[in-house]
Amino acid sequence: MSYPYTRSSNLYNLLAAHVDRGSLPLEVEPDFYRLIHDDLKHKSDEEIVAHFREIGRLNGAVGSPAAHRAGFIKTLPDDVDILEIGPFTKPVIRGPRVKYFDVLDRKGLVERAKSIGFEMNGVVEIDYVSPIGNLEIVPSCSFDCVFSSHCIEHQPDLIRHLNHVSRILRDGGRYYLIVPDKRYCFDHFLEASPP
Repeated sequence: MSYPYTRSSNLYNLLAAHVDRGSLPLEVEPDFYRLIHDDLKHKSDEEIVAHFREIGRLNGAVGSPAAHRAGFIKTLPDDVDILEIGPFTKPVIRGPRVKYFDVLDRKGLVERAKSIGFEMNGVVEIDYVSPIGNLEIVPSCSFDCVFSSHCIEHQPDLIRHLNHVSRILRDGGRYYLIVPDKRYCFDHFLEASPP
């Protein structure tokens, strides 16, 4: 794919334009990787893929437009039933076929947002509320996609959580996750929780 931008043209704000709605692109797209890494523009496609796998991935490099938040969000289809887990005050997905799951209802989320100084413009009605984050309250086979952003790291029992997500997904359904990388986010300077 040809990218009509340069590194200095605010490329990251334009990434979603290069992702087809609902498609899952390659982990690394050589033309894109060359664009954001000028020093690699002479490398072959095979060398680019090898560089990403051996060096780029380990250093948090973005290998395709869908590997950045805006591009990744566009990989979600918009014509299916979606459950967003933990929208708090800023749901990522909106629409008539989107439902929300959180540990607080809308009123509780507003109160929590006020107490910590978060904006409250985007708070939505929560369809499924579980104070302990238990997805058992969501009916089986209800959704084509489940989406969560910066929530999975709060799961005390990851296997149980994934089993519940699997149960609420329809056949062929997908779980889309945005997972923070402690090396590159606001948690960087916080000590890790004890095991």
